[in-house]
Order: sequence, then C-alpha cells, then structure tokens
Amino acid sequence: MALKPVESQNVEFKSNWRDEYLRAICAFSNADGGKLIIGIDDKGDFKFKIKNFEGG
Repeated sequence: MALKPVESQNVEFKSNWRDEYLRAICAFSNADGGKLIIGIDDKGDFKFKIKNFEGG
C-alpha cells in the first residue's frame, strides 16, 4: 500500500528508527511541532506488514 508522500517542514517519513532522529524530534519541539512517521519510506511505501488488523 502506498501513501501520497506528504513530507513537509512538519512531516518526516523514516523507514526505520535511528537514534539520530532524536534531532528531528528536538527540531519539531522547538518549532511549530511536527510528525516523525517511522515505518514509511520517502516514497510513502510501508516497510512492514500489519497482520490481523481490524480497522473501522
């Protein structure tokens, strides 16, 4: 499943966690806030599968 990439000044996609991303979190907290989304690459593709998901 692909999402439309919507990275911006307040939204950042990362495919996996790295401790260096703490800098991005600090930058968001010192600015207008933001979202760091782990598990989605820059193209908007999920890097993992959700099994037995029941959404509503």
